[in-house]
Order: sequence, then C-alpha cells, then structure tokens
Amino acid sequence: MISGDIFIGNEQVGINANEYQTSFEKEIIRVIIHGVLHLVGYTDENDEERSNMRRKEDIYLCKL
Repeated sequence: MISGDIFIGNEQVGINANEYQTSFEKEIIRVIIHGVLHLVGYTDENDEERSNMRRKEDIYLCKL
C-alpha cells in the first residue's frame, strides 16, 4: 500500500499552465501524476531523472 499527501498550489498550476501554454485542467492533472510518481519512488533531482519523470507524466496523461 502507498500512503502520502500531495499538496497542490492552484496559483502555481495557473502560472505553469500559462508558461507551458496548456489548459489549467491538463496542468493540474500533470501535477497530480507528478505527485503520485514521487509517492511510488520516482525522483527528479537531476536532468536524467527529470526527463524520465516527464516521459512518465506524458504516458499517463495520454491514458486519461
């Protein structure tokens, strides 16, 4: 079983959505996926890990 909390700042999601030219809805889903990836053990402390997490986010976004 996995247990943890994901805290999301709506204001930052809006900023990110504008920066990445995407909808608020799509960005908040990406942030939720990102948080879940952290809960299951993924990290994003260097370029390789960030790239790997981004690929995973994209895979799960496409499935929704």
